[in-house]
Amino acid sequence: MEIKIIKFTDTGLNSLRSNQYIVKSYLKVQKKTYYGPFSLIITGITKTTTPNMKLISKNKKVAVSWKKVPKATTYQVYKSKSKNGKYSLKKTVKSKSKPIFIENCVKKENIIIKYVLMV
Repeated sequence: MEIKIIKFTDTGLNSLRSNQYIVKSYLKVQKKTYYGPFSLIITGITKTTTPNMKLISKNKKVAVSWKKVPKATTYQVYKSKSKNGKYSLKKTVKSKSKPIFIENCVKKENIIIKYVLMV
């Protein structure tokens, strides 16, 4: 008898939702079906969606804005002075406030906003 590993991908789910799954095996012999016991319940939570960001640079200021993500409670904005540099947390923005972050640039420098993280 050959044992196969079967993968299942559940698509079209909403973000930040808990989903529970159980598996039941069966074997067909001629016209008769034999069922095995149910598996343990497996729970998984979907990840958040990535926000669409917009960057505006004007008068030595950089503004980053983004659309709100459903069910996100907090956003964290990280910054680095170079593409492969170390990123540091610059600001935590509550979901109830306007989703924007403004950074003053005293001198000419590269500012890269890596991501906005929902918590």
